[in-house]
Amino acid sequence: MFLIWWSLKGLTQDDKLHISSALSKGRFWLVFPGIIVLLFSHWVRALRWRLIIEPLGYKPSKLNTFFAVMIGYLANQAVPRLGEVLKCSTLTRYEKIPLDKLVGTVILERLVDVICLFLLFCIALISQPDLYQNILTTFFLRDQLANLRIYYCMLRYQ
Repeated sequence: MFLIWWSLKGLTQDDKLHISSALSKGRFWLVFPGIIVLLFSHWVRALRWRLIIEPLGYKPSKLNTFFAVMIGYLANQAVPRLGEVLKCSTLTRYEKIPLDKLVGTVILERLVDVICLFLLFCIALISQPDLYQNILTTFFLRDQLANLRIYYCMLRYQ
């Protein structure tokens, strides 16, 4: 409730009327499939984290892992990256797993995320080379070509 108040406290009366008008025209039944998909994705993330923890010799319950992940996401809404520490400390409290080991699993998770993101970038680069060639030409080579023209003009008039 505090976060909602905090995000809405600076709105003008016109903004509030615009929001209430948009809410009156909304199709709220579309929220439920979205909530189901989000809960499923968080459940999968909790299971993935649990799989990373198991080789350390600990087997946390699925529900405790899920709720720790959800607490982490809630904390991230207030202070970014606080949720990572809070989800580790929550699971430590309920499952008696050492905090340093859980922080290590979170670091490993982020490393895997970065590797996956890099792989997706490479796939996009390979699958659409013309698009990236246009970006390079438009934003980077254009400046170099302009510098070469200036240099050429300076040599020509000397």
